[in-house]
Amino acid sequence: MAPPLVELLRGLFVFVLGFSFCYLSFFVYTGSSAGSPPATVPSDPAPLPPPCPAARPSPAKQQAVCPCNRTLPGLQDLSQHAQYLIRLEYLKMLRVKGQPCVDPYAHQRRVNSTLSASAILARCALDWLQAHLHRHTNISRPHSMFDFGYDGLPHPLVNNTGPKWVHFTPLLQQKDLPLPDRIPLPRNQILMAPPTRLRLASLLVTNSLFDLGLILRLDALAGAAGTAGLHVLLGSMLAMARMTFVMLPCGTEGAFQAEGFIQRAVRRALAETKDLGIHILDVDIEQVAVFKHPKCARALMKVTAHKIHRGVRLKWCFYPLGTKYDLVYRENDWVQLVHRYLLQFTRAGGDKVKTIRKWAPSMNMADVVGWGVTQAQRETMFWDMLRSPACPDPAVQNWLMAGGGYVERIDPNQQAIKGKHPEGAAYVEFLRLQMCLSRLGIWKQVETAEALMHQTVDGEYRFATSKFFRKNHAKSNRWDDITVYDMGEYSTCPMCRVCVNHTWPVAKMVWHKGGLSDPTPTECEHCYECQYQHLLGTGIDGRAEGDGLRRGAVVS
Repeated sequence: MAPPLVELLRGLFVFVLGFSFCYLSFFVYTGSSAGSPPATVPSDPAPLPPPCPAARPSPAKQQAVCPCNRTLPGLQDLSQHAQYLIRLEYLKMLRVKGQPCVDPYAHQRRVNSTLSASAILARCALDWLQAHLHRHTNISRPHSMFDFGYDGLPHPLVNNTGPKWVHFTPLLQQKDLPLPDRIPLPRNQILMAPPTRLRLASLLVTNSLFDLGLILRLDALAGAAGTAGLHVLLGSMLAMARMTFVMLPCGTEGAFQAEGFIQRAVRRALAETKDLGIHILDVDIEQVAVFKHPKCARALMKVTAHKIHRGVRLKWCFYPLGTKYDLVYRENDWVQLVHRYLLQFTRAGGDKVKTIRKWAPSMNMADVVGWGVTQAQRETMFWDMLRSPACPDPAVQNWLMAGGGYVERIDPNQQAIKGKHPEGAAYVEFLRLQMCLSRLGIWKQVETAEALMHQTVDGEYRFATSKFFRKNHAKSNRWDDITVYDMGEYSTCPMCRVCVNHTWPVAKMVWHKGGLSDPTPTECEHCYECQYQHLLGTGIDGRAEGDGLRRGAVVS
């Protein structure tokens, strides 16, 4: 048995050892979050502080200010920290590899406005595409291009691609840069109303498929659409073209690796699709250029679609029938429209596959007018329609805005049904009605138990089957058929008078002659050229037409 003194010293040693252990462990366990809910991790976390130095004994009054008084990071914190470091290295790489982007419009910008670095980088990307697009596609063949964020300035691709291209350019003005006094408008450029939530939602479920898409101002697009979710918007727009060039916006919402951001956008858009929208989207993503500005550096990405499967409407959202298609596109293959008979006057039910062996670069005229274009362009399109014979069923959805900026019929060879199609003066006025240019008033479509008809908002006029009617106020429920003559003098383009007074009989396909009967008079060709030069030859007034487009005043 040990002496009492030894036992006393042994106990004192154990007490000191235990006290020292608790004292040195105090800094680690003070403020522990055990048993409390985990703290929210910020989306863009700041770097963790440096490791603590070796703990040294210190008075208790200094423990509250010790920098080591924190909890150890959890796995989620470390993952977020690793992602932050990856993003930081990516942004540094963009700064190193980026080619300088000079703003050619710096002297025109408003002094008191916030500088838009994203818009400046987008203009540099357009200049780069002008010089390098031929490496990514055969620019000698006709293309359709949809630029989701045209800023109203001269467009490099419009001015330097082939005359058979057609460019659809919704106006999305830069906030700190005024529109030019005259907006140049080549024949193959269609200036459209600014993107909005409803216009984008309607376009993304049409059966339009463009050869080239440009999404270079995603932040401005999201602001115009009134949405903070960039992923779903971007993913949905990627399914509208065979090839799309994308640039992420400046700011925290675009400070991510571009390839991963685009992949997440596709996944999010697929996850949120119900019936209409993307069902399959298989793409390749490639970085093609990097641009840097003193405030931002971003990469230009090329997204190539290998397969697209979208649930789409028959036409623009105002089309009253509920018919829907599935648009199926496979790279280097024919485009297919799988027809769903949901609400359609058909002889038999079931699915029907329509294979389009030659997909022309175009956009349906119902979509063009539904989105909204300037009145000068709608008038030019009307005169362009009169260059074609009066084929059966001339409704707006049976016309295309095709290559070169010319209007073409979809199916000129369909057979006519006697008494079902307008002729003569009624044909000319019906085309005006379809292009929102009618002098009888503003029209709307009305679906009745008997048929689909058009009627003016004031209820004074109707168009049904092939004739125009006026309400007979003397007798209730009585409509009198009328002839609406075009009494215009057309002093600027006198040959248009001959064109509108043509008999316009319903054209028929003459198979043994390989063409249509009753071709249009040559005066209609001269009339169109004269009207184009008169209405659009010198561009449009950026202050008047541009302001009208921003207000959405695109229907006369």
